[in-house]
Amino acid sequence: ILDEDTIRDIDIFTNDLCPVSAQTIVCIFRKAIRSTQDTILYWYHFAIKYDKRIDEVSVNNKVSKKKATSLVYHEIKQLLPDITDANLRHIILKARKIRTLFSAVGVEKIKQVSYSANAISGLSYTQIHNIIEHVTNFKKSSVPSGLTKLSDAKVSESPTSPILSTHISNSSGPE
Repeated sequence: ILDEDTIRDIDIFTNDLCPVSAQTIVCIFRKAIRSTQDTILYWYHFAIKYDKRIDEVSVNNKVSKKKATSLVYHEIKQLLPDITDANLRHIILKARKIRTLFSAVGVEKIKQVSYSANAISGLSYTQIHNIIEHVTNFKKSSVPSGLTKLSDAKVSESPTSPILSTHISNSSGPE
């Protein structure tokens, strides 16, 4: 069963008879950004639940973390038979990188992200830790009233150089 928003979205995407307004384009843009942010939030929660399940299996079965990880992996794999082992390992790594980043900087920061989950998961752990350090230092510094949003973050390839260069904006940005 489709809800009203989904039906409206289908109409926006498929109706070639109506003229396209800037407002329609902006609406689609905002939904795409929100979708990207929702995807990141899902992977964040996937990693949390996955690791919580590992902890539960380890305690309940009195096995090592390594053995519990293997058991949980196989439980998940049985329920996702179309996913290859390599893809599942990659997905788990992606989710854990997202969790590592947003557990440290705050899950509320997901609403400020314009990068995809894949772009974030493409970062090395060194880059992720540099971002965490940068955001933590930014939070500690005094920011003039009304200027609180990080935007236009750029990722550096060099793990020794600063990872983010930021532009502080007082605009609300995409929501």
